[in-house]
Amino acid sequence: MTITFRSPNEAEIKQKDAVMRGLESDRISLLMNQPFIGSIIMSMDIVPVCDSRLKTACTDGTRIFVNTEFYASLEKKFRMTVLAHEVWHTVYCHFLRKQNREHERFNYAADLEIYFLFESENLPQFYVLQHEEKWKGLSAEEIYERLPQNILGNKVSDHVYPNETESGSPEIEEIKSNGQTDIVIDYDYAPFFTSDIKERCKERLITAVQQTERNQGHIPGCIERLVKKYLYPEIPWQELLRQFVCSCLGGKRRWLPPNRRYVSQGLYLQSRREERLPTTVVAIDTSGSMQREIPRFFAELNSLVHSFGSYELIVIQCDAAIQKVETFDENDMPENIPWKIHGCGGTDFRPVFQYVTEYALTPTVLIYITDGFGCAPKEAPDYPVLWLLTKNANPAFCSWGNKIAFNSKPMEKSKNG
Repeated sequence: MTITFRSPNEAEIKQKDAVMRGLESDRISLLMNQPFIGSIIMSMDIVPVCDSRLKTACTDGTRIFVNTEFYASLEKKFRMTVLAHEVWHTVYCHFLRKQNREHERFNYAADLEIYFLFESENLPQFYVLQHEEKWKGLSAEEIYERLPQNILGNKVSDHVYPNETESGSPEIEEIKSNGQTDIVIDYDYAPFFTSDIKERCKERLITAVQQTERNQGHIPGCIERLVKKYLYPEIPWQELLRQFVCSCLGGKRRWLPPNRRYVSQGLYLQSRREERLPTTVVAIDTSGSMQREIPRFFAELNSLVHSFGSYELIVIQCDAAIQKVETFDENDMPENIPWKIHGCGGTDFRPVFQYVTEYALTPTVLIYITDGFGCAPKEAPDYPVLWLLTKNANPAFCSWGNKIAFNSKPMEKSKNG
C-alpha cells in the first residue's frame, strides 16, 4: 500500500477561503444571538483547515480549528453550534482538566458537560450523546467516573491536549490503520498551548461577562458560579488529594470504576487494576494543638484508607515521637476502623521521616495531616510529600512539599515541592 502525504490542492485551498468567509459571518451571528459566547469568540482566531488529522473541530484555547469539508456540510445553525461548542471547551478549560485520564472517555465526558449546558439553554444540537439524566449538572470529571468503559456515541469534536501537541501526530497512525492512503497535511493546523493559557482563558471569561452585563445580554447561570470559582477558587480537598496522588502514580495503570459506597463521601481515588503499588504512608499529627481537629481527621481517614485500593497503607500517629504505627492492605482493612488517639504531647515531624528511612520504605506518596506547628526536616525527601493542613494552619510552615488546606482552599505549592 502506497501512502501519499501532500499539502492541500488548489480546490481545497479555494474551499478554505469560502469556509473562512462563512466562519466570519457565523462569528458575527454568534455575537448577535449569543452575546456571551460571541464576545469570547471575537477574541479568538478561527482557522479553517484541510487536514486528514482533523475530522471536525478543535481548540487550543487561543484558536479554533475547523475542518472545511465538515463545516461546509452543516446548516448555519449547526455551524454556530460547533463554534459555540469549541468556545465552551475554552471556558471550561477541558484541555487542562484531563490530566492523565483516559483520552476518549474524558473527551466524551467533556462533550457531555457542554451537551447538558446547551440543553438547559435551549440551544440547537445536531448530535445525540448516550447519557443518563442523573448526570445533568455534573462536571466532566464526575461524568467521567460514571461512564462505562466502552462508552459509544457520536464524536462531537476532536480534542487536543498540551502533551499531545508536543509528541507529534498520533492521529497519523490511526489514519493509516483505517486504510487511508491520501493524507493531507495542512500547515495551518498547528495547535499550540501557551504556558499562560489558563490565565488567558480566565481573563477572557471575566471580560466577556463584564461586556455582556454592560449590554444587558443573557449570561448562562453556570457562568456566575464559574466566574466566582475563578475569582475565589475553592476546590474540595478530596479532589485536590485525588489529583495529587494521581500525578504521583502517573498514567501507566488504569483506574477501576469508583466504589459507590465511598463516592457519596467525596472520595474518587480509585484502586488500580494492574501490579501492586508501593507503600503509601499517612502520618497524623497527634500533638496537643491538634486535639480539637483529630476526631474530624479520623472520620475522614476512615474514608481515605478505603480509597487506596491495592495499596499497602501505613498509618503513623506522631506527636514529638512515633506513638503508633498500623499497617493495612485491601485484605484486612475493616469498613470502619476504631481509631484511638495516641500522643497529645509536643510536635515534631522529623520522626516520621526518620521512620521511613530506618525501615527502608519507598512510599509512592507520604500524606501528613497537621496544623503545621512543629519542626520539619530541613530538606525534602526523595519521594512526594503532601501536607494536609487544618484551616488555621501555620502559614509559614515548611519550605518544601505540596500543601492542601483541609477546609478545601488550595494553598500555594512550596519550593522544592
